[in-house]
Amino acid sequence: MPLIRQFNLFPLSQALGLAAVALGLLLPHLANGEETKAMYWEAHIRPLFKQHCLKCHGGAKQRGGLDLRSLGSTLNGGDSGSPVLPGNPDGSLIYKVLLPGADPHMPPGEGKQLPESDLSLVKNWVAAHVSPHSSNTGSEPWAAASPVLKPKPLKLPTASLPASRVIDYLVQIGWQKKGVSPAKRTDDRVFLRRVYLDLIGRIPTPAERAAFLDDDRLRKREALVDSLLAQPEFAPHMREMFDVLLLGRVDEGKTKRRADNRWHAYLETVFRENRPWNEFVRDIILAGTGDGSERGASWFLYEQSNDHQKMAELIAPVAFGVDVQCAQCHDHPSAPEIKQAHYWGLVSAFNRSKNVDTNNGPGLTESAIGGFISYKNLAKVSSPAELTFLNGKSVSENRPAKDTKEKDDPAKYLVPPGNKVAAKPKFSRREVLAEAALTDNPGLARAFVNRVWAMLTGRGFVHPVEEMSSEYPPSHPELLAWLARDFKQSGHDIKKLIRDIVLSEVYQLDSKPSGPARPEPSVFAVALEKPLHAEVLFRSLLVATGRWPSASDTKVDAAAFRKLLLTQFPDLFPREYNASIQQAMFLSNNPIVRDMLQPDGGSPGLNLPSLLLNLSGQPERVSVAFETVFGRPPSRDETAMFEGYLSRRDDRLAKGIEQMLWAMVCSPEFLMNH
Repeated sequence: MPLIRQFNLFPLSQALGLAAVALGLLLPHLANGEETKAMYWEAHIRPLFKQHCLKCHGGAKQRGGLDLRSLGSTLNGGDSGSPVLPGNPDGSLIYKVLLPGADPHMPPGEGKQLPESDLSLVKNWVAAHVSPHSSNTGSEPWAAASPVLKPKPLKLPTASLPASRVIDYLVQIGWQKKGVSPAKRTDDRVFLRRVYLDLIGRIPTPAERAAFLDDDRLRKREALVDSLLAQPEFAPHMREMFDVLLLGRVDEGKTKRRADNRWHAYLETVFRENRPWNEFVRDIILAGTGDGSERGASWFLYEQSNDHQKMAELIAPVAFGVDVQCAQCHDHPSAPEIKQAHYWGLVSAFNRSKNVDTNNGPGLTESAIGGFISYKNLAKVSSPAELTFLNGKSVSENRPAKDTKEKDDPAKYLVPPGNKVAAKPKFSRREVLAEAALTDNPGLARAFVNRVWAMLTGRGFVHPVEEMSSEYPPSHPELLAWLARDFKQSGHDIKKLIRDIVLSEVYQLDSKPSGPARPEPSVFAVALEKPLHAEVLFRSLLVATGRWPSASDTKVDAAAFRKLLLTQFPDLFPREYNASIQQAMFLSNNPIVRDMLQPDGGSPGLNLPSLLLNLSGQPERVSVAFETVFGRPPSRDETAMFEGYLSRRDDRLAKGIEQMLWAMVCSPEFLMNH
């Protein structure tokens, strides 16, 4: 992978879009398979309705009783019956109202006529469509969108197939269906770099690389993965990522508060001891303040400063795999399974809770009374908020009569209220929520599996990862369902899930495609290039310049450099990555970056610039630089280019080495995990 290669980040293929339109024109002539028609709905009709129709026929409003958010609700129709007459677009209301001159005309308003290409999509969809009686009633979040996207029973080659091979088998089925040729298996050098970055958050040192390359064991990749999962660096790296994923990136002061109040220590313990993920979710909901293993978990809710809506919005993606923020004022505008009642049900689970500073640190006390609220939709219709959750679980409570004041009583508590005490009622709403989240809730395992897959491969089965709903059906529903079930059966074993993914052939594919066209990211036929986030970039720069594990060089202020990187590279797993001009200028002009690339002035070999300066010739300098920074030997062209560059600066060799290393660490090859 040469330095001069132009990395193609997140490519978009207009050709694929044109092919999809062509598929729409040919749809009536294709095999009349349920899967083809459901894919057509998801690829063309659902996005078209979302753009033009859901303002009046979605979650906020449903004029004429018509809900166009899902295939089932569209076929069921509204006050005038079903708008779809299968096989008869000219007689179908859903097509007729879109035609020029229609009365009424949809979308309403001047200049809202859909182009002919969109009309053709709808016409061909109706012409080829199934009977309305096939609408789906499944419980999977994506099932409301299409009956055939619900995972089907799997027919695997053998019952004892390892999980990593199941991954390969089910992804390969997708390649075959789409006629995609996967990339080659990546070589040992690239695999080593990739798995080090993913599992412990830095590139390997030259010594670590040499040890792996010299290892002649048949299953050395498997042995490497096991050793990295057991390394002390694994837990802090995972803590860094999940701290941001769960609670967001915050300033230095708030980060220190998280550390001081044991949140960071708790997260590290979860990953170091490989505690079951469902127990972690229970811990953060219950916010215990005892001396046990859950101490520190209370910070997840405590940091929200008694904002019960924020608590609900944060816990929903973790516990149920669903973002509920769009359901605050009305049912979700484009995902019909997410109701306004769910949003306020989660809020109700927290609104008896309040921050309290206990003898064991921050906690949440919970009252046994009160917290009965109502919410209004956009039509100003009021409804009582009840403990009802996204997996269908609900618990009834006796609401006090209007103008009746409830009486608190110590007998209602397991732990009564007191000074510096987190009260615990006999009936705890947070206990109810925790029980719902951990019982008959496929979203819990599915959300974590999707997140870990995205972290390791660069994209989730559901993309974006925080949007697990019928609006964004998974690219591989069978595989997501299988991995979630296996994760649950393993006891929510975090390390096993990670191990299974990184030992799959899918994870070990090269980032260079096998042919001239790059496959679309969702088929996972080529490794996706992932930007290094700030913490990983910081550690990798220390390794690359010979300053790992600590920057002992007095010229380099490591703490200040890490802080600066966090300000310039704040995003963690962005939806789409685009390097900014500010990032480029920072790497080009910051004095700390330049300091890292200069000789230390002390004993030879203390850092990479010193080592290179003390080598005997240009070929050796270029070779060592490439091996240390990129983990590979230079190509013939790169060798010639940099040898000539250094030779022309023989009178100022230290400066030449600095500029050569700067070009390397600022290159896409270094700044990306590929």
